[in-house]
Amino acid sequence: MTSAPSRVRIDGGRIAAIEDGERDSSGAGRYPDEGRIDGRGLFLAPGLIDAHVHLFLDGGARPREQYLAASDEERVATAHVNARSALAAGVTTVCDLGAPAEPMWELQATERSGAIDAPHIVSAGAPITRLGGHVHFFGGEVDSHRDVQTLVERQIDAGAGIVKLIASGGGMTPGTDPNRAELPLDWMRTAVETAHRRDIPVTAHCHATESIARAVNAGVDIIEHASFVDPSGVHRFDEPLATRLRDADIAVDPSAVGALRTAARHLADGQPENPADRQSVARLQARLTNVRDFRRIGVTIIGGTDGGATDTGFDAAVEEIGGYVTMGMTPAEALRTVTSEAAARLRLERVGVVAVGYRADLLVLDSDPLLDLAALRRPRMVLKDGRIAAVAHPPT
Repeated sequence: MTSAPSRVRIDGGRIAAIEDGERDSSGAGRYPDEGRIDGRGLFLAPGLIDAHVHLFLDGGARPREQYLAASDEERVATAHVNARSALAAGVTTVCDLGAPAEPMWELQATERSGAIDAPHIVSAGAPITRLGGHVHFFGGEVDSHRDVQTLVERQIDAGAGIVKLIASGGGMTPGTDPNRAELPLDWMRTAVETAHRRDIPVTAHCHATESIARAVNAGVDIIEHASFVDPSGVHRFDEPLATRLRDADIAVDPSAVGALRTAARHLADGQPENPADRQSVARLQARLTNVRDFRRIGVTIIGGTDGGATDTGFDAAVEEIGGYVTMGMTPAEALRTVTSEAAARLRLERVGVVAVGYRADLLVLDSDPLLDLAALRRPRMVLKDGRIAAVAHPPT
């Protein structure tokens, strides 16, 4: 955030200078003239980073079924629509944590060429999962150490910027159990060692408490969800294990917003997607309530939405971090989870801060988000690499 009247100069897609300016609201937000944007009276914030999305899923009530029924062309079209939606919502970087590998590499290349309106994309490609495991339909099934090492190396060679492990079952995939660990610890260690040799971070999908313990023992960098459920589906926050996360400097991405929507739907209709997902409501609600305990203990939180997964669109980042505020975070803390902290954990250099030398992914806002995060819901302008990528509403 810029905290005083300023002029920001952009060159080559990066912030070249931040100079003192005068506050004057006349003409605020005019469209650029000769490379200038008049932002007097407005506020400038970093573009948002959604640390957990699935661009090839539709975010409806049955995303797995939709994906499996779609043609390759329809899946790519879905990804393009989702990417545009995220960008219009102020998300200038996404981390895709589960997609069909080859179409994802093609999507990344298309985004980098500038041929589509999309955020910057970091991707894991196909998550590493047991045979028949959670999201196995993306093509990341493994059955041995050799499989794990080969898949990790192949996806990094193809363009993966992160590796994702499916350490427990998931609510979206019948035949798996969210309440149990489903990936052997030694396979997880193989994945971490292989990725870290290439300086690539590793994240693990974990609902079951045992899967969280395995992820810590394997040395992952990030844990998705961290639901803390026992084999019977009962939620019990494990403070000693959470303290180990803090001491190992492992971040947690709760991805809570869609989970709360799904919990409300399950309360209404009693129909979880996965019959093995016993007590799904408690597990889903815990993804937010755990944030209070993680913050108290000192575990780093980064913000992802699980966009594309069940009941989650690509405009939910502000709602996600608003939930963190209800769990005790200040607006500034919550904003950092989807800007500078997310960038650091995804190993994105010079991203997520309004500062000289940083990538010019910026939001022009009508009011100060440090006073009210709702200011982020409808950015006046979205800049990606210093160029206007979206205009939410025309200035008057």
